[in-house]
Parts: sequence; C-alpha cells; structure tokens
Amino acid sequence: MVISSFAIILPMHIYDFDPQGNLTAAQKQEMYAFAASSYRDLYPEAHIIITGHGQSPSAGITNYADDVIWDAPQEMRPVGTFIGNPAQYKNISPALNLARDKGFSLCLKSRGDGIIYHADYVRKFMYEQGDRLHLTQMTSFICPMLGDCVMFGPSALLAGIWDSKRPVAFENDGLINTGLALLQHTSRPLAEWNRLLFEVGAFHDTSDLGYVDLRWNWRKHEAVLRANSEPTAYLWGRAPCWLRYEGPTITGFDRPIFHTRRTFYHAALRGILQTVPIAFSDHDLNDFQRQICAAVCKHGELKI
Repeated sequence: MVISSFAIILPMHIYDFDPQGNLTAAQKQEMYAFAASSYRDLYPEAHIIITGHGQSPSAGITNYADDVIWDAPQEMRPVGTFIGNPAQYKNISPALNLARDKGFSLCLKSRGDGIIYHADYVRKFMYEQGDRLHLTQMTSFICPMLGDCVMFGPSALLAGIWDSKRPVAFENDGLINTGLALLQHTSRPLAEWNRLLFEVGAFHDTSDLGYVDLRWNWRKHEAVLRANSEPTAYLWGRAPCWLRYEGPTITGFDRPIFHTRRTFYHAALRGILQTVPIAFSDHDLNDFQRQICAAVCKHGELKI
C-alpha cells in the first residue's frame, strides 16, 4: 500500500485540575501545545485533527491542527475519567469520521498528552501493513482489553471501533469498552477474542513506537522533555508503574495479563491463546487462565 499522507487524531481535555498528572489547566495548555508542535514536526505530511472538551484550547495548540473538534465540559470523576465516555470514545469518533470523509484511508489515533517519536517506524508499518490494526500496550490476552491510547491502521476499521453511536459497553474501564467495541464491530463472540487479535492485529511495544507519556512527567520534567529529542526515560506507563522497563525494554506490568510484542508473536503462545477462556477482570480468572498468566513471566517469555 502506498500512502502520501494520513490523519493523526489527538484527543485532549482541559479542566481546572486534572488528577492524572496533577496538572492545572495552564499546565495542560502548555503540554498540549508542545505535543501538537512535536507531532507537526515529526509528521509534516499528516493531517492533524485535534478533538476534545472542556476549556477552549489556546492558539498555541490549534495553530498546529488542520481541523479542531471541541465540545463543552463533561462530568469528570475524581480519578480523572469521564462519566458516560470511557476512553473518551465519543470525542474520538467524530474525528475519525472526519478523517475518513476527507479521504484519509489510514489514521494514527494517539493522545494529546503523549508523543510517538519514532515517526519513521510508524510510516514503515503504515506503508507495509496498512491493512492491519496496529496495537500496543495495554492489550490483554486474558480479557477483552484493547490498548486504547495508541492504535493505527485503516480509517474505516478505527471509525467502526470508536463509533459513538454504539452504546457504552463497559462504563468503568476504557480498555474493556474499546475491546468489546472491536468484538461488536467485527461481529465476533467473546470466546474468539485472541483469535480475532491475531487475525486483524499487529503489535508494537511502546518502546518500538518511542511513545513518551507527558501527562505524568510534565510537572517535574518539563525542561528535560522540551530539550530531549527522544526522552526514553519517560516512556509511556513507566511513571505510574503500569509498565516496568530496563532501559527501553519492557520487563513487566502491574498485572500479568498484557501482551508484549514478544508474546503476541510467540508461536507456542498463539496456539494456546486460540482457545483460552476469556475473563472480564482479574477477579474472574479461572485456574486455566492463572496457569497462562504464570506461564508468561515478567520478561514476556513463555515458560511452559
């Protein structure tokens, strides 16, 4: 597949205070402006669509966008998520529809508070595997959790997954709501979760993408983030301890239920996961699922 350009979707939200990163509205305006300018520099050929809600974004943000879709404030929970809008899919959906309607057959859905520094890596897979759904952490092999922070691939598929006309499937977890949306969009049963991932997906670790998390690092490390062209010390998930790293390599998770690139492409593990029962949460794991979790050690290697 040959592409000349693609769309990038950057969801944002700006409120007086955000507990995810302990950021004020002013700090988020500055952080988002830095992210938007970085995406414009890294992906000059891309059509950037900023979508969000809350206080109006500054010109320092919107000047880097080709389109802006902005909604009124929503009701925020104390933990920083939004009621009736898991993974903020109701704001992402219109941006994906706009990209598709403007003729962009491929989209990169990212976040406004994270930067994907390895632009050439993304372009390589856009060119070579443009028909796949490219995924990263936190995608699970135990329950229908789909990494919702970053994914890229066919615009039509992404628009279907994030379709805001679909009722909320799982209010309290955006990963599960997005995973169930993939199942619903493809008309597949829950029992075929892993089979579906392997059929339509491709997988990349956060370090492959150079995916840096601004939100949990901006207050303490803004100067470092601004000065460093690839700040791997701030890879996504490191600061809140969702992922563990040694250098740029993922060595573990807060829960042993998520894929790495190694486990996703491990032939023996693929064979086992074709038939693994599916749970909705850690509390629902049966004995067989616990054995699978135990088989995948913290370094992402299969030991059976």
